[in-house]
Order: sequence, then structure tokens, then C-alpha cells
Amino acid sequence: MVEQAETKNAGFYRASLELKAEMPKVRDTLNRLTLRLCDRLAAQTVIMIVLQVRSGTGPAFPRDSAVLIEVAMRAGCGQLGILPPESGSAAAPSSSQRSP
Repeated sequence: MVEQAETKNAGFYRASLELKAEMPKVRDTLNRLTLRLCDRLAAQTVIMIVLQVRSGTGPAFPRDSAVLIEVAMRAGCGQLGILPPESGSAAAPSSSQRSP
């Protein structure tokens, strides 16, 4: 299935790589859009975890609030490609930690 998606979209990916290499303004725009998409996916992941626990449809998630916050934070950080803060700290990670 993944191979089919890669094959089907090969022309799109090749064209986007060429545009990014030849047109810095397009590259910057695509990079900003990618970061916004990652932010949205991270937020949706955290919200989904909390909603599933609250509705009782996420039995695999911890019921303890502190542990749940840690799990949700780690999931969101994973979506953003950043390291979570030290365990037990719910401080927001800085955007400078993002991987390129």
C-alpha cells in the first residue's frame, strides 16, 4: 500500500523537490506549510488521546491524570519531531528543538 502511494505520487514529489531547489520562495512556503501541518497533527493527537480517555473508548491509555498528560505530551512532541521536556514537567518545548 505504501509503495502504491509512493509510485502514484512520484511525479508530485519529484516536481516539488525541483521547485524547492530552484525557487527559494517556494521552498520557504512549503517548509512553513509543513510546520503548520505538523502543529495541527500534534494538537489533534493530544486532543484525540484526551477525548478517548474521557469517553471511555481508550482503555489502553492511563487513567491517572499526571501519567495521561505525560503520554499526550510525548505523543504531541513525537508528531513535531522534537524531544519532550524532562519527565514530570509539562512545560511546553521550544520550537527551536524541531528537527529540520
